[in-house]
Amino acid sequence: MQVNTFPLVTKEEAKEKIRELIEKFESQKEYFKTLEYNETQTRKDFIDPFFRALGWDIDNKKGKLESYRDVKLEDKIRVSGRTKSPDYAFNVNGKRTFFVEAKKPAVPIKEQPEPAIQVRNYAWNASLLISVVTDFEEFAIYDCTRKPRKHDRAITKRLKYIHYTQYLQEFDFLWDTFAFENVEKGSITAYGQKYADLKNAEPVDKAFLKSLEDWRTYLATNIAQLNKNLEEYELNFAVQQTIDRIVFLKVCEDRMLEKEGSLIAQIKKGNYYQNLYQYFVLADQKYNSGLFDLKKDTVTANLHIDNKVIKSIIEELYGEDENGITFNFNIIPVEILGYAYEQFLGKVIYLTSANSAKIEEKPEVRKAGGVYYTPQYIVDYIVKETLGEVIAGKTPQEISAIKVLDPACGSGSFLLGAYQYLLDYHLSYYQAHPSPLGKAKGGTDTLTPDGKLTTAEKKRILLNNIFGVDIDAQAVEVTKLSLLLKALEGETEASIHASLKLFNERVLPSIDDNIQCGNSLIGTDFYNSGLFLTPKEERKINVFDWKIAFKEVFRQGGFDVVMGNPPYRTLQLGKKQESEKEYLLNYYKTKFPYSFSYKVNLFALFMERMVFLLKSKQSYASFIVPSTFHNSFYFKSLRKFLLEKGSFSSIYDIRFKVFNQAEIGGNSIFVYHLDKYNSKIQLKIAENRDEFKIPKITTITTEDILQNEHFNINFFTKDLRFEEKFKRLSFVKLGEIAKIYQGIITGNNQKFLAEKRVSSDWQPILRGRDINRYSISYSNIYVYYKPEELWSNANEKMFRVPEKIISRQTSDKLVATLDTNSYFSLDSTHVIHLKNDIFSLKYLLGIFNSKLLNFIYQSKVNEGGRVFAQVKVVNLKVLPIRLIDFNNPTEKQAHDEIVKFVGMLLELNKRLHKATLPSDIRQLQARIQAAERQIDQLIYQLYELSPEEIKLIDPEYE
Repeated sequence: MQVNTFPLVTKEEAKEKIRELIEKFESQKEYFKTLEYNETQTRKDFIDPFFRALGWDIDNKKGKLESYRDVKLEDKIRVSGRTKSPDYAFNVNGKRTFFVEAKKPAVPIKEQPEPAIQVRNYAWNASLLISVVTDFEEFAIYDCTRKPRKHDRAITKRLKYIHYTQYLQEFDFLWDTFAFENVEKGSITAYGQKYADLKNAEPVDKAFLKSLEDWRTYLATNIAQLNKNLEEYELNFAVQQTIDRIVFLKVCEDRMLEKEGSLIAQIKKGNYYQNLYQYFVLADQKYNSGLFDLKKDTVTANLHIDNKVIKSIIEELYGEDENGITFNFNIIPVEILGYAYEQFLGKVIYLTSANSAKIEEKPEVRKAGGVYYTPQYIVDYIVKETLGEVIAGKTPQEISAIKVLDPACGSGSFLLGAYQYLLDYHLSYYQAHPSPLGKAKGGTDTLTPDGKLTTAEKKRILLNNIFGVDIDAQAVEVTKLSLLLKALEGETEASIHASLKLFNERVLPSIDDNIQCGNSLIGTDFYNSGLFLTPKEERKINVFDWKIAFKEVFRQGGFDVVMGNPPYRTLQLGKKQESEKEYLLNYYKTKFPYSFSYKVNLFALFMERMVFLLKSKQSYASFIVPSTFHNSFYFKSLRKFLLEKGSFSSIYDIRFKVFNQAEIGGNSIFVYHLDKYNSKIQLKIAENRDEFKIPKITTITTEDILQNEHFNINFFTKDLRFEEKFKRLSFVKLGEIAKIYQGIITGNNQKFLAEKRVSSDWQPILRGRDINRYSISYSNIYVYYKPEELWSNANEKMFRVPEKIISRQTSDKLVATLDTNSYFSLDSTHVIHLKNDIFSLKYLLGIFNSKLLNFIYQSKVNEGGRVFAQVKVVNLKVLPIRLIDFNNPTEKQAHDEIVKFVGMLLELNKRLHKATLPSDIRQLQARIQAAERQIDQLIYQLYELSPEEIKLIDPEYE
């Protein structure tokens, strides 16, 4: 493909070109504002040149792929009085940044609301922060973070209005915000985040999720009432299939693959559901997507659903409500639908004893604190680092053998990312290597006359390359739906007609064999012991035989790429799950000391499973997992196992919050392969979102990990030379002299916590935020103390003691105090008891809060600065505590002095908490700082640190 050069535009050149446009408009303003002068002429004469002046490649002279061109221009298509696409989509690296809706100068943009509502609706559906309406004479910027209402005025959500006579005066703003080179650097995002009303944003995925949940409620309630013969799992299937089929057909309609109004035509007369079902039959003949496979589906054919329920769903899809504005599936990215569906899948329909439907959060989702959708930039990174490496430089024929798997695919975000990457790669390859006949080997057409991938080629890539598994049947259906909608992108009524008429071939493939439902961790050998389970229990465990399910893949040796975001859920293995526990213990080689006997985190088992799914040394695996994987003692054996089987090419330590809802202390992305001889490992660190694309990078070797005692992956760079000195002194690990417990896990804080004491069963309880250095700030929270109902760690003996240390669990440093009031505490705290009275608990508290121990802790555990950092028990257990020889007067004196100053700090902090006068507060703070310095000095002496070593820990030391 020939790539034309595209000239760079300087700011001065841009200003001069816009000056010329202003003069041109001014010279014939009366004509340009007449009705004769239309929108097409306005775009050609003024709007296109305006954005060219700002550096945008309007005509694609760079020769980019269609999906990656800087500006996508749409022909204005009106259907039933509504347009389907904005005039301009301005993109950076294939990602939309803002829309522009063009009008002719005769349209009074400042006063007329329709253009503003139109562009706001487009941009809201596309999840953009801002967009623009312009006729060149006027330039209006709108906040697009909320769904527009049909009665909104032109000024509603308008952030800025510029008349053409002000362009030169406002040129610095126009250049800084809308010039291509600045948009590429993030100027639109920066402007939107500064001026858009993000606090009251109404994202399209949240709005779509609400609609999905409403539809599920309508359907579940009505179907359960009218179809008493349905089992619970059949009810869930019927509701999911009905919603998915309706959504799929509305997407096709908005993309003009179906006749406008086809769905709403089904609710004009007769039995609306039966009308819909006949439409589904026709859709199966046309699309063959598996979604409409009515031969396999024995549940939905004879459903009884009230007309009013079907009517309410379809009318909402068409925007026939009080707002008149609704979803535009021609614009909403498939990935955005995935965000909503991922949350939707977190709930399930249950049948009550009265056979009515009840919708609740799944138990595993409730325990995990919600459903966490993987952000697109994480997906893109993992796809590029794995699939990108595997297919680089390969031909389409070579790529046809590549198999990509997500073993916990959820709603399909990683598989969508991989599929898009493959589509882009193939399109680029075919355009760069044109076949004389426009056909791939084997005679298949690859490109359409307008240079896009053909339907047949997109189907071939999907079937050859994309595979997924999930334990949740609903998730599998959503993944298939998402992939099929992605395959339909770019299709037209003409291309579908060609497939049906010319090739006698339905548009979409069935991908039931590619995306399968099962438990990725438990195979059919689970039943080798002759275990008998009920059908409900069997569906829950959902055993899966990889080699039977993907027979052809394993004939070739396995998968070339394994990627994803496995569940982080800690599996509590009680009596009801003994069979599952026994299987996991026997099957998985990696044991988890101290914890595997009663719990196991699923992400670790997925990491072990991936090793056996990979095909060869050239295969790649990458997951995003909690960063506890780096250094937690519980994963010591896992790290060793992975390095015995293969090696890491990179490990990314992400120190900012990736998942908005989750209180995870950090995440890690590893890239792994079976080549054991790759010794160098790239360590990447990003402290915030802006650093993700340009991380800090260091390098370690596989040997560095294997040579340390616990096979830790150390990102820190602090000098710990003095640790060698500790080995010659009388010190022990904290876990050898103390019992350390995590506080109560309620299992449902809303149920078990309250801000007032309801009865004598409610006991005062502390949270991590209540624990400060040497003080407690009790916030009047009570726990309903019923140990048999609480999730775990509810043994009263942990708390009902004369004195104990309580430390924060949610923290990036060591913070603790002494409790003499027998408080209960939540799992955001740790409780520490001395096993024997070898020294005062106040002495231990002084060491625990000291600068030295915090330095050692933060050096070993990479949690510094993280918003949701967590102190783990395993990392506390290894902290070095100096023993005291009470026969040695010097050591005894140091012990007693530390105890004295700790007692003083406890008292001073109580007084500080009650102080009100500024002078008293300053004086108390000064005394507290002095006492803490005295404790640090005593500890430096006890640990025999040199002045140079102290400086390393305490730069202000003199």
